[in-house]
Order: sequence, then C-alpha cells, then structure tokens
Amino acid sequence: MASPMGPDQVSIGSLGSDVDTDLPTCYDCPRGVTLSVSQPTDHLGQGEPLPRSPALRSLHDLPARIDGAAGVGERLRDWQPERVIAFDGVWGGVRSLLATVLSRHTSNLLVLVPQAVDADLVSGDCLAFGVSDSIALPLSATDGTPDSIRDADYAERLQVLQRLRGRTGGDPSPLIVTSYIGAAMQLVPTPQAIAMATRRLAVGDRIDDREFRGWLATAGFHATTAVQLPGEFSQRGGILDVFSPDQPAPIRIELFDDEIESIRRFDPGSQRSIETLPWVELAAVGGGGESLGPLIDYFPDDTVVLLVDPRECEKSASMLMARLADTSSFLTYHELLQSLGGKRIATAATLGEATGDEAIDLRTTTVESFAGAIDQTRARVDSIAAGDDVFVVGDTPADGERLAELLSDTDACRSGRLHLVVAGL
Repeated sequence: MASPMGPDQVSIGSLGSDVDTDLPTCYDCPRGVTLSVSQPTDHLGQGEPLPRSPALRSLHDLPARIDGAAGVGERLRDWQPERVIAFDGVWGGVRSLLATVLSRHTSNLLVLVPQAVDADLVSGDCLAFGVSDSIALPLSATDGTPDSIRDADYAERLQVLQRLRGRTGGDPSPLIVTSYIGAAMQLVPTPQAIAMATRRLAVGDRIDDREFRGWLATAGFHATTAVQLPGEFSQRGGILDVFSPDQPAPIRIELFDDEIESIRRFDPGSQRSIETLPWVELAAVGGGGESLGPLIDYFPDDTVVLLVDPRECEKSASMLMARLADTSSFLTYHELLQSLGGKRIATAATLGEATGDEAIDLRTTTVESFAGAIDQTRARVDSIAAGDDVFVVGDTPADGERLAELLSDTDACRSGRLHLVVAGL
C-alpha cells in the first residue's frame, strides 16, 4: 500500500506471498495481490466496469512511472562509484520493481539478496515488470571438486558465466543477474580459465573425434550409451552427443567422415531436436583444478550492484561460512564487498533502515497498516489515494476482481480510479 505523497510522486506497496502477516478473514482476500497508487488518469463514470488504466495498462509500464516520480534517472546520471545510493522502503515485490527501474539506466545489473529462495523470486518478478532477460545464479555444493561437472547447480552457474562472457558495457538489452549472497561469495572459474577450456565447433569444421573424446574425458566427462546429465558424452557411429554443463541442453554433432555436417540441441528424454545451430561453444570445466576468482570479474565496467538488505546479507553470509567445512573456495562477506570496488553500488532496505551517501525513499508501507475491519480499510484507501488512481494487481483475474469487489464502495472505485492489472508477482 502507499503513504501520502506529493502530486508528482508515485508510491506502491505489496500484499505479496513473502509478507509474513496474514490478512484478516473479513477481507476474504487472496495472498499474492498487490495494490499500487499512482498519478491520476482519465476518470471513468460511476457504474462502469472496472477498467484497465490507459496510462498504466500493465506492470510493464510501472517502472517508468516510478523512475520519473522518484527521480532515479536524475540521481544516477552523475553517479560515481565511490558514492553509495541507498533506497528505503524496499521489500517483497518492490525489490524486483527497483531492480527493473535500475536496469533502465545500465545494461548489466547484479542483485544480491539474503536468501537463496529470494534470487529466484526476484528474477521471476523482474520478468513480470517487463525485463526481457533476468537469470538467477545458484549456490553449488560441489563447486571446484571433481564431481562439479555433474552437479546441476554448478551447470547453471557455468551457463550464467557463459552468458556474462559475451556481455559488454552498453549492450542494448539489459541483463539482470540475481544471486543469493552466498552464491556470489563462492569463487568461480576465471574468465581466462573458461576461455582456455572452451572449444568452438561450427558446421563444416573438421575434427578428430578420438582426440575430441579424449579432451572431454580429461575434463571429467563420462562416456555413456545415452547422455542424460551434464558431464556425459556418447558416440554412435557418426553421431556424437555431448552434454556440456555450460549448455542448457545436450548437443548432437553429426559427422560425415571427419567433417561436422550438423549441430543441434536435443531433448535427452525424447531425443527430438530442439534447435539447429550453425556453431556452438563447449566448455570442458568442472573436473577440478581450474583457476578460481570472484564473480564480479565477469561483469562489464558499467555494471550496477544492488545489495538488498545489507544487514541480513551479512548475517546470512556469516551463517553460511559457519556451516562450511571448507571455505577455501569462498570469499568472506567483506572480501566480496571489496571485490565490488569500482562498480556503482546501491543498497536497498526495508522501512527506515537505508544507509548510504544519498537516500531515495520509495514511500512504501506494510500490509499491517491495512489490517482491520473492511470499512476502515476502505476509508484508508480513500485517504491515501485521494485524487490518485489505485491499481489492484492479482495473480489471476479472479484474485484482483475479488479484492476490487471488496473495495467497490470507495471513492476511488466510484470515480473510476480503481483499475485491475493481472500479473504473476
């Protein structure tokens, strides 16, 4: 929900599933519903159906409104790496909204969160706010050991690193990488190590399949009759299948004598082709012994780092280090922060906890302020949203419509300022 703001400001809030407080039964309101308040749009007459706002047709439009209202772009224009910008009022779905706003001003954004589950949640919610490319970096339990190559989480980490290897500053499409703080502390193969362990294969190339199989085996790949898991390969006549951990699916290379005739991704279950490729890069890493370094080495110079809830991140990092029997492949929390030197850093904290060189208050408030009798809630909505539009966001149309029905006897609804948006937050 929102607190009173000036005419040129926007405020939002969330009743998301990650908020601890349950709504009272008098609401009969589904969890996972968000309410946001924004600047006025054209009003519709009383009695008309609940409309979608012409100014805010979906959550994809919201980051631009928040950006302009909070003046984020203006603050970031002269942002220097030695200054930390602190955002206040960031919790629940607001974390992803803020990340999306920041991605409007940088092509590469690293978001560090306190808990592993947060990385997936924030990454998914960024897509709901219109980001086209958002990926989560997991923690690997076997990183740097000979068994790493067959670990699914290690494979996902390699796929993220390969994506980052091709990034440069100023890429036209922004990429958001979300990471549990412990996953960011975990060292990764250096860009140089992956480059040296990567082979590029293209249609028309000639290869020595025996030498190629030996290269895979040396890196820790296992020969099998049919590939199913990362780190496996097989050959049947002129068909060579490889499931490299840095690839989302296994690769089938068809040979005519020693010449590559075709390269395709395929589904290991059905054996059907997914995609035909003119070329592919395979990284034979994960067998142990690779040079390791900090994650930030993969990010271009224009990267912005968003540290969500620094206090909780530090606590989570300390708990992880205490649980580990071997910490040799991990940075400490403070070593991680030192590795970020030279990058622009922003912090995000919940209500009234932001600290930094410059603070930006997003003016959110918690759901507890709306926990009461439905009449009190209606009065509070009208008090806060006086003159503004209210956007009700539900996972499904039924979710939003139910809450909108409960709020139908408000000035916002009667004057056509109550709108429904469907999104999977």
